[in-house]
Amino acid sequence: MNSDVAQQSESQNEPLDLVIWAPPFLVPSTANEADVVLSSAFARFEEEHVNLAIRAIPKAESGQAGVLSFLRVSMNVAPDILPDIVVLNSRDLWQAADLGLIQPLPPDVLDQIDDWYPAALATVYYNDQVMGIPYAVDFEHLVYQGSLFSRPPMTWDDLREIDSSYLFAVGTSNSYGGDFLLAQYVAAGGELRQDGSVTDPEALQAVFEFLKNGQIQGLFPDTVLSVGGPDSAWTYFENHTVDMANVPASKYLAKHSTMDNIAFGPMPTRQGQPATIASVWSMALTTGDPQRQALALALINQLLEPTVQGNWSRFTSKLPSRRSSLQVVRNAGDPYQMFLQESLDQAVARPNGPAFDAFVHRLQEALRRLFGDEVTPSEAVMQVQLSK
Repeated sequence: MNSDVAQQSESQNEPLDLVIWAPPFLVPSTANEADVVLSSAFARFEEEHVNLAIRAIPKAESGQAGVLSFLRVSMNVAPDILPDIVVLNSRDLWQAADLGLIQPLPPDVLDQIDDWYPAALATVYYNDQVMGIPYAVDFEHLVYQGSLFSRPPMTWDDLREIDSSYLFAVGTSNSYGGDFLLAQYVAAGGELRQDGSVTDPEALQAVFEFLKNGQIQGLFPDTVLSVGGPDSAWTYFENHTVDMANVPASKYLAKHSTMDNIAFGPMPTRQGQPATIASVWSMALTTGDPQRQALALALINQLLEPTVQGNWSRFTSKLPSRRSSLQVVRNAGDPYQMFLQESLDQAVARPNGPAFDAFVHRLQEALRRLFGDEVTPSEAVMQVQLSK
């Protein structure tokens, strides 16, 4: 990332604040290990740039107090308080771009790093422009009570033979959640398209038939309809309400040591084909000032150093966007480390844009109607297709 303009600031005497709005997990505020990693990186950057101070301000991850909401309001009523860098999840990044809240980045800004995880990289492209730099990644996978099975169920047939309960997040009306549905569709033969089209109706019908049969069998409790996000699915599993659940890898990393005999695996799919959907947090620029942009990109580049990103990842239980950062602090011989590496390499990105967002809404609504006996699996497919 070019820092030529950044050097100009060192010859100026006026102090400059570089402001970041980010979720709490990327804002140092305590003496815990993750915050120390970030604070040290910020301090080193300030030492290297005369008269510069970094101000990181925490914002909620989503909702009315979330980063995107604050950007929208501030742009209209208080543009002077807008940050230079904003950290957005992959479902909000394209919306910020559509609203003109973030700046397109130079096309070659990502070229200096050659070990991005493919799905992380894919999430930052929108309308043929680079809108952010991926930093943190997450994905959902299966967790289960280890005493129940000698090995994790890999296919739909495996699940049908099990007398247990399996919880996943259907998602909320704002399309959060729904990754289980998308992954099942992909593994069954479907393709995620930016235009929200159904590429394989047979695959989608097979998914709906599997889910409806699982509901009738008692495999999928009706509770799935009220689970808005994968974090909630973990809570049900942690409280032993269900035997199996689809949960974020970050939640497993943070919490698995607090539970006895917990096991993990990929989510079971039609033929056992691995499939998972990446959820990514990226750093985007709101400032259009060349000097501030250069400083911001230089800071992001420093935060992407494997020793910084890797150690931060380790202490926050978030996953990094590049392979070398994952490898720098985790035990390569650990089975879960190997699982993480394989899953991140294979993960699929959600396409950006309103058309795909509407597609996810239709999937969620079709499943709700299916579980409510309002439609058959074939009618659910037609609802997804015809509502476009």
